[in-house]
Amino acid sequence: SDNPEIVSIDDQGNVTAHKEGYTEITAYGRGKTARLGLEVFSVPRGIKGFTAHRGVRKLAPENTMAAFKLAGKYGFDYIETDIQVTKDKKLVLFHDNTLKRMYGLADKHICDYTLDELKQLKLTGGNGLKTYPDEKIVTFEEYLAYMSTISSKPMIELKDPTLSDENKDQLAVIKNMIDHYGLASKARVTSAILDNIEAYEAINEESTLAYIVEDPAFDDLELLQKHHFLFS
Repeated sequence: SDNPEIVSIDDQGNVTAHKEGYTEITAYGRGKTARLGLEVFSVPRGIKGFTAHRGVRKLAPENTMAAFKLAGKYGFDYIETDIQVTKDKKLVLFHDNTLKRMYGLADKHICDYTLDELKQLKLTGGNGLKTYPDEKIVTFEEYLAYMSTISSKPMIELKDPTLSDENKDQLAVIKNMIDHYGLASKARVTSAILDNIEAYEAINEESTLAYIVEDPAFDDLELLQKHHFLFS
């Protein structure tokens, strides 16, 4: 570091920021030199929060325990994930509509497989596969069990569109699991599907709810007045 008062680096290469300002770090190896400029600034906790979206998915496959544990290690305020329902009505964590990107299975969906079948699938997509080659799909309960042991808060997206109709009974299962692990007051439950978040609001007691809105000019004042959830 060219300014150790701002950023220092230990002999393992770990970078620690000490105060606001600009500095550059230099790395040497194999006859080459690399320089990286760093702007260090302070963001007061409580004003802004940091969310690990599907865990730390730049270092490990998204929505896996490896990605979640990295997020816990780095102290994110929230660790976000996505709930879908399997063929045998189990709750698992997966983002996409199909299994093509993460498992190479085009036109296949979470609801086409039982939990046991999904646990047998090998990840073919995502980051960090060489470092984490044996990660399996995570159940909602496995996620909650881990979240109950760390300070980071759960951010749970109700991704599956069936949660507001044929699988609506699973919302109570989700709520009861959150309550069981003592996370109701810490959890933020979200959805980009209005029917999902409205259905969960009907049974919610302690958790913060948020409706994910893609339009930055969202101005539905009637919806704001009617409900008691946040807009994300």
